[in-house]
Amino acid sequence: MAGKRKNSRSTSSRSTSHRSKRKSKFSLDLAVISLLIMSVLLFVLIYGEKGAIGEVLSPMLGGIIGFIKYLIPIGMLAIAVSVARDDREYVLSKLVQYVIFLACIAAMLTIFQISNHNIDISLEFKDVLQVAYDLGEKNIGGGTVGAVLAYPLISLFGMFGAAIASVGTALILLVFTFGIEPSKIIAAFLNRIDEEREASREELNNAYEQRRKKKSNFVDFDDDEPPRPV
Repeated sequence: MAGKRKNSRSTSSRSTSHRSKRKSKFSLDLAVISLLIMSVLLFVLIYGEKGAIGEVLSPMLGGIIGFIKYLIPIGMLAIAVSVARDDREYVLSKLVQYVIFLACIAAMLTIFQISNHNIDISLEFKDVLQVAYDLGEKNIGGGTVGAVLAYPLISLFGMFGAAIASVGTALILLVFTFGIEPSKIIAAFLNRIDEEREASREELNNAYEQRRKKKSNFVDFDDDEPPRPV
């Protein structure tokens, strides 16, 4: 009797686990498909500015995050591919990381505009935001989001330090968001350099051997000639 209960419990637990896995797989597939559809739709609305929504959405996004609005659909497509490849449920965390990454890029672009004196940092904060929004509508700078981040960063670290902080944070988030492995990239780059160096060394050795053989053949030919009479 006890054996039958244990078997029934194990069978029910396996079926529950199987159902949960199927449900998890379905939700993951749904998230990937939704990201793909959203990325294609944003391609049309942002790049083409098609329809009433596109005519309003594209300039508005430009005012908020500036030129990097064009990276939104590309990033969503890359996230969808990354999630589908790894087969894991971290869509929300990927999106949050990507939003922070875009904000860091926006801050970097705004710092560049401030360094070029297109935005006067000595103005009041609300005036700086308005100037940044107006420039962002023209696809210049990082928009309002970039100004919100760049203003305190410049106050804390200065112009150069703020640029380093924003770029460094963006690179770290890029690694985590898209699963980039910089150590492998650097190792592959160094291996490529070593291979090219070894190939050039072999070419030089082969060229030297060919020249030495030609020189030895020329000397042998001279030795075979009869001596001239004096």
